[in-house]
Amino acid sequence: MPEELDPRFDPQFQRGYDPAKHPAPRSAPKPPIPRVEERAEGARLETAPEQPDARESVSEELDPPRRNPVLLALPILAALLLVAFVGLTIAFIQVYEHQFGQAIVAEDGALLIIGPAFMPSLLVAALLCVTAWLGLRATRALRQEHTDA
Repeated sequence: MPEELDPRFDPQFQRGYDPAKHPAPRSAPKPPIPRVEERAEGARLETAPEQPDARESVSEELDPPRRNPVLLALPILAALLLVAFVGLTIAFIQVYEHQFGQAIVAEDGALLIIGPAFMPSLLVAALLCVTAWLGLRATRALRQEHTDA
């Protein structure tokens, strides 16, 4: 039994397709358009220079350049983490110094447990934010130098 081609699909992509035996595909692929460099010099098309739309130029003048929100958020987050680190450290030192000879209150006991656990994490997170901010600024500056050159 000869293999029948499925009429729902393009025959040239099916098993057993023979261009001599089967009809041409319904829609022949369009030949690629040659690039300007590949065209003959006489066939080069001249296009009119594009004129910017008046509305676009006005909107570009009125809109300030957009800033990267990550570059704004990282130093703010780093400052907040450093403030939390300093505040937790001061509170821990005060509780630690006054615990001798006194009864430990439940809040102070929690601070004595939580303080040493979170202080290094806060400091590392703040330093990572500062490092990421500096890295993003450096890559942005390098990208601008690369596009200017």
